[in-house]
Amino acid sequence: MFFSLKTYAQHEDLLDETWYFYKVEVNGKDFFYTDLDIKNEDEARIEIVIENGLEGVIFPGGCPGSGCSYYIEFIENENKFTITEGECLAIDFCTYYSDNQEYIEIGNYYNGFYINNYELIINYDWETINAIPFLVFTDSQNNKLYYSAENLSTPDFEILNFSIYPNPVQDQLFIRLEDISTAVDIKIYDLQGRVIQSFQANQKEIPLDVSNYHPGMYFIKLTNSSNQQKTMKFIKQ
Repeated sequence: MFFSLKTYAQHEDLLDETWYFYKVEVNGKDFFYTDLDIKNEDEARIEIVIENGLEGVIFPGGCPGSGCSYYIEFIENENKFTITEGECLAIDFCTYYSDNQEYIEIGNYYNGFYINNYELIINYDWETINAIPFLVFTDSQNNKLYYSAENLSTPDFEILNFSIYPNPVQDQLFIRLEDISTAVDIKIYDLQGRVIQSFQANQKEIPLDVSNYHPGMYFIKLTNSSNQQKTMKFIKQ
Protein backbone atom coordinates (compact mmCIF):
# COMPACT_ATOMS: atom_id res chain seq x y z
CA MET A 1 0.00 0.00 0.00
CA PHE A 2 1.47 3.34 -1.01
CA PHE A 3 0.02 5.45 1.78
CA SER A 4 -0.55 5.21 5.49
CA LEU A 5 -3.34 6.47 7.71
CA LYS A 6 -0.85 6.95 10.55
CA THR A 7 -1.28 10.54 11.67
CA TYR A 8 -0.01 12.94 14.24
CA ALA A 9 -2.44 13.70 17.05
CA GLN A 10 -3.48 17.09 15.71
CA HIS A 11 -4.65 15.55 12.42
CA GLU A 12 -6.99 12.90 13.73
CA ASP A 13 -10.12 15.07 13.80
CA LEU A 14 -9.67 15.89 10.11
CA LEU A 15 -10.10 12.30 8.96
CA ASP A 16 -13.14 10.16 8.15
CA GLU A 17 -15.31 13.25 7.96
CA THR A 18 -17.04 15.22 5.26
CA TRP A 19 -16.81 18.92 6.05
CA TYR A 20 -19.52 21.15 4.54
CA PHE A 21 -18.72 24.70 3.46
CA TYR A 22 -20.49 27.12 5.81
CA LYS A 23 -19.07 30.61 5.31
CA VAL A 24 -16.07 32.74 4.47
CA GLU A 25 -14.98 35.64 6.64
CA VAL A 26 -13.12 38.27 4.61
CA ASN A 27 -11.85 41.50 6.16
CA GLY A 28 -14.07 40.83 9.15
CA LYS A 29 -17.25 40.42 7.05
CA ASP A 30 -19.19 37.16 6.86
CA PHE A 31 -20.39 35.66 3.56
CA PHE A 32 -22.71 32.74 4.31
CA TYR A 33 -22.75 29.99 1.73
CA THR A 34 -25.86 28.60 3.41
CA ASP A 35 -27.84 31.67 2.29
CA LEU A 36 -27.55 30.58 -1.35
CA ASP A 37 -30.08 28.40 -3.14
CA ILE A 38 -27.77 25.54 -4.09
CA LYS A 39 -29.09 22.38 -5.71
CA ASN A 40 -29.09 19.29 -3.53
CA GLU A 41 -25.77 17.40 -3.68
CA ASP A 42 -24.05 20.42 -5.29
CA GLU A 43 -23.09 21.88 -1.91
CA ALA A 44 -19.41 22.65 -1.48
CA ARG A 45 -17.63 20.24 0.85
CA ILE A 46 -14.21 18.73 1.44
CA GLU A 47 -12.60 15.52 2.56
CA ILE A 48 -9.02 15.37 3.79
CA VAL A 49 -6.81 12.35 3.22
CA ILE A 50 -3.49 11.98 5.04
CA GLU A 51 -0.90 10.24 2.86
CA ASN A 52 1.62 10.08 5.68
CA GLY A 53 2.19 11.88 8.92
CA LEU A 54 2.90 15.29 7.40
CA GLU A 55 1.45 15.19 3.88
CA GLY A 56 -2.13 15.07 2.74
CA VAL A 57 -4.67 16.00 0.10
CA ILE A 58 -7.80 18.15 0.33
CA PHE A 59 -10.53 16.88 -2.00
CA PRO A 60 -13.25 19.52 -2.52
CA GLY A 61 -16.62 18.56 -3.96
CA GLY A 62 -19.72 20.43 -5.07
CA CYS A 63 -19.97 24.07 -6.13
CA PRO A 64 -17.43 25.57 -5.93
CA GLY A 65 -14.51 23.17 -5.87
CA SER A 66 -15.61 19.98 -7.62
CA GLY A 67 -12.90 18.22 -9.58
CA CYS A 68 -9.97 19.86 -7.81
CA SER A 69 -7.47 18.56 -5.31
CA TYR A 70 -4.97 20.45 -3.16
CA TYR A 71 -1.79 18.89 -1.78
CA ILE A 72 -0.87 20.05 1.69
CA GLU A 73 2.09 19.68 4.03
CA PHE A 74 1.53 19.89 7.77
CA ILE A 75 3.90 21.65 10.11
CA GLU A 76 4.95 19.10 12.70
CA ASN A 77 3.29 19.37 16.11
CA GLU A 78 1.32 22.47 15.09
CA ASN A 79 -2.19 23.03 13.74
CA LYS A 80 -0.79 24.50 10.54
CA PHE A 81 -0.20 23.47 6.95
CA THR A 82 0.83 24.90 3.61
CA ILE A 83 -0.78 24.20 0.25
CA THR A 84 2.09 22.99 -1.90
CA GLU A 85 0.27 22.23 -5.14
CA GLY A 86 -3.19 22.20 -6.67
CA GLU A 87 -4.74 20.68 -9.74
CA CYS A 88 -8.20 20.55 -11.25
CA LEU A 89 -9.23 17.55 -13.33
CA ALA A 90 -12.69 16.96 -14.80
CA ILE A 91 -13.82 20.15 -13.09
CA ASP A 92 -17.50 20.99 -12.86
CA PHE A 93 -17.96 24.70 -13.53
CA CYS A 94 -21.30 24.82 -11.74
CA THR A 95 -22.99 26.60 -14.63
CA TYR A 96 -26.31 26.55 -12.80
CA TYR A 97 -25.02 29.44 -10.71
CA SER A 98 -23.02 31.38 -13.31
CA ASP A 99 -25.51 34.29 -13.22
CA ASN A 100 -25.83 34.41 -9.45
CA GLN A 101 -23.72 37.35 -8.31
CA GLU A 102 -23.75 36.30 -4.65
CA TYR A 103 -22.56 32.83 -5.60
CA ILE A 104 -19.81 34.28 -7.81
CA GLU A 105 -18.61 36.49 -4.96
CA ILE A 106 -18.52 33.65 -2.46
CA GLY A 107 -16.99 31.34 -5.07
CA ASN A 108 -14.19 33.83 -5.71
CA TYR A 109 -13.38 34.04 -2.00
CA TYR A 110 -13.55 30.28 -1.64
CA ASN A 111 -11.32 29.52 -4.62
CA GLY A 112 -8.98 32.37 -3.81
CA PHE A 113 -8.41 30.99 -0.35
CA TYR A 114 -6.84 27.89 -1.89
CA ILE A 115 -5.40 29.12 -5.17
CA ASN A 116 -3.74 32.23 -3.75
CA ASN A 117 -2.37 30.51 -0.66
CA TYR A 118 0.36 28.35 -2.19
CA GLU A 119 3.34 28.17 0.17
CA LEU A 120 1.60 30.40 2.73
CA ILE A 121 0.92 29.06 6.20
CA ILE A 122 -2.71 28.25 6.96
CA ASN A 123 -3.88 27.65 10.52
CA TYR A 124 -6.69 25.26 11.31
CA ASP A 125 -8.72 24.90 14.45
CA TRP A 126 -12.09 23.74 15.74
CA GLU A 127 -15.00 25.74 17.08
CA THR A 128 -18.38 24.66 18.40
CA ILE A 129 -21.34 26.81 17.35
CA ASN A 130 -24.83 25.80 18.49
CA ALA A 131 -23.49 22.34 19.42
CA ILE A 132 -22.14 21.76 15.88
CA PRO A 133 -18.36 21.28 15.36
CA PHE A 134 -16.72 23.56 12.81
CA LEU A 135 -13.34 23.25 11.14
CA VAL A 136 -11.85 26.71 10.59
CA PHE A 137 -9.01 27.59 8.23
CA THR A 138 -7.29 30.96 8.76
CA ASP A 139 -4.85 32.48 6.28
CA SER A 140 -2.06 34.98 6.85
CA GLN A 141 -4.47 37.92 6.30
CA ASN A 142 -6.73 36.53 9.06
CA ASN A 143 -9.42 35.60 6.54
CA LYS A 144 -11.33 32.50 7.59
CA LEU A 145 -12.99 29.57 5.88
CA TYR A 146 -15.58 27.70 7.98
CA TYR A 147 -16.66 24.10 7.43
CA SER A 148 -19.36 22.40 9.49
CA ALA A 149 -19.49 18.77 10.51
CA GLU A 150 -23.18 18.77 9.46
CA ASN A 151 -24.64 19.95 6.18
CA LEU A 152 -26.58 23.12 7.01
CA SER A 153 -27.71 24.06 3.50
CA THR A 154 -30.54 21.60 2.89
CA PRO A 155 -31.94 18.80 5.03
CA ASP A 156 -32.21 16.37 2.12
CA PHE A 157 -28.60 16.52 1.00
CA GLU A 158 -28.09 12.92 -0.01
CA ILE A 159 -30.84 12.55 -2.62
CA LEU A 160 -28.55 10.42 -4.79
CA ASN A 161 -28.15 7.44 -2.49
CA PHE A 162 -25.84 4.53 -3.15
CA SER A 163 -23.69 2.13 -1.18
CA ILE A 164 -20.59 0.10 -2.00
CA TYR A 165 -19.36 -3.23 -0.70
CA PRO A 166 -17.13 -4.90 0.28
CA ASN A 167 -14.87 -2.14 1.53
CA PRO A 168 -11.92 -2.79 1.68
CA VAL A 169 -12.10 -4.78 -1.54
CA GLN A 170 -9.76 -7.20 -3.28
CA ASP A 171 -11.27 -8.12 -6.65
CA GLN A 172 -14.86 -7.02 -7.20
CA LEU A 173 -16.64 -4.00 -5.79
CA PHE A 174 -20.44 -3.76 -5.92
CA ILE A 175 -22.28 -0.47 -6.28
CA ARG A 176 -25.88 -0.54 -5.11
CA LEU A 177 -28.25 2.32 -5.96
CA GLU A 178 -31.28 2.82 -3.75
CA ASP A 179 -33.43 4.49 -6.40
CA ILE A 180 -32.74 4.78 -10.10
CA SER A 181 -34.88 6.08 -12.95
CA THR A 182 -32.22 6.99 -15.53
CA ALA A 183 -28.62 6.05 -16.18
CA VAL A 184 -25.95 7.46 -13.87
CA ASP A 185 -22.42 8.48 -14.76
CA ILE A 186 -19.79 6.67 -12.68
CA LYS A 187 -16.19 7.82 -12.38
CA ILE A 188 -13.37 6.31 -10.36
CA TYR A 189 -10.55 8.60 -9.20
CA ASP A 190 -7.22 7.72 -7.67
CA LEU A 191 -5.70 9.59 -4.75
CA GLN A 192 -4.12 12.11 -7.13
CA GLY A 193 -7.50 12.99 -8.66
CA ARG A 194 -6.93 11.17 -11.96
CA VAL A 195 -9.89 9.42 -13.60
CA ILE A 196 -9.13 5.69 -13.57
CA GLN A 197 -12.41 4.50 -15.06
CA SER A 198 -15.57 6.14 -16.40
CA PHE A 199 -18.83 4.54 -17.55
CA GLN A 200 -22.64 4.71 -17.38
CA ALA A 201 -25.02 2.24 -15.77
CA ASN A 202 -28.75 1.94 -15.18
CA GLN A 203 -29.11 -1.15 -12.99
CA LYS A 204 -29.56 -1.15 -9.22
CA GLU A 205 -26.53 -3.32 -8.50
CA ILE A 206 -23.38 -2.74 -10.52
CA PRO A 207 -20.28 -4.96 -10.31
CA LEU A 208 -16.93 -3.24 -10.72
CA ASP A 209 -13.77 -5.23 -11.37
CA VAL A 210 -10.92 -3.66 -9.40
CA SER A 211 -8.57 -6.64 -9.48
CA ASN A 212 -6.04 -4.72 -11.61
CA TYR A 213 -6.08 -1.59 -9.41
CA HIS A 214 -2.96 -0.88 -7.39
CA PRO A 215 -3.47 -1.14 -3.62
CA GLY A 216 -4.57 2.13 -2.06
CA MET A 217 -7.47 4.53 -1.65
CA TYR A 218 -9.86 5.46 -4.48
CA PHE A 219 -12.92 7.63 -4.85
CA ILE A 220 -16.10 6.68 -6.71
CA LYS A 221 -18.34 9.51 -7.91
CA LEU A 222 -21.88 9.11 -9.24
CA THR A 223 -23.78 11.81 -11.15
CA ASN A 224 -27.40 11.47 -12.27
CA SER A 225 -29.31 13.25 -15.03
CA SER A 226 -30.28 16.06 -12.62
CA ASN A 227 -26.59 16.70 -11.91
CA GLN A 228 -26.94 15.42 -8.37
CA GLN A 229 -23.64 13.95 -7.25
CA LYS A 230 -22.29 11.84 -4.46
CA THR A 231 -18.77 10.61 -3.78
CA MET A 232 -17.58 7.73 -1.61
CA LYS A 233 -14.14 6.32 -0.98
CA PHE A 234 -12.95 2.73 -0.96
CA ILE A 235 -9.71 0.92 -0.30
CA LYS A 236 -8.24 -1.64 -2.68
CA GLN A 237 -6.24 -4.24 -0.78
